[in-house]
Amino acid sequence: MRVDADRWSPIHTAETNSAESVLSMIDRDAAIWIADRSLQPRFGCKGHGAAEWLKKQEFTVPASPNSWVMTAETAILRLGDSEFLIESTADVVNKIKSLPREASVYPVLRQDCAIELGGTQVDKVLRQVCSLHFEALNLTAQPIILTSMIGVSVIVLPKQEQAHTHFRIWADNTYGVYLWNTLLGIGNELGGSRICFGRDSACQ
Repeated sequence: MRVDADRWSPIHTAETNSAESVLSMIDRDAAIWIADRSLQPRFGCKGHGAAEWLKKQEFTVPASPNSWVMTAETAILRLGDSEFLIESTADVVNKIKSLPREASVYPVLRQDCAIELGGTQVDKVLRQVCSLHFEALNLTAQPIILTSMIGVSVIVLPKQEQAHTHFRIWADNTYGVYLWNTLLGIGNELGGSRICFGRDSACQ
């Protein structure tokens, strides 16, 4: 297990041999693929001046609460009206962390567990762990969902690419192993989970 001031990853304690196979790249035709994205560099901030401050740093800010935008390698999530989660390269994240903040902008330490989930059977997995019907969402609105999975509060970013929908899931890191192992186990029951170790992210 790796732990530092900013990032934490459950994959170092997960039983990877419980998956059908280990992949270096995502196989979009697999029944279920699952990838650990917990070590992705990220930054959080909030406050009534946060949106304007990010705009001054030349970030594209989602216009609506609970939505996301993506530019180049940077994903910006607007959580509610005035809180933001940014995932990007280490260079971008380190730069924004070092920038002076205005009095109305407060940093938020993001130690989330982050898991990416997809595959041809992914809807069946989600039906077993969450009461929300993700298939009813309008993905063109680029929604961010704050909900609960197996009793764990999560942030979910659904994204569709080439007729495939995949999901990035953030949760409190103390529940990381529990969430990872549960999703992995259900995936195995539905045809075999495949763990992706590659750094290629379907959300980027």
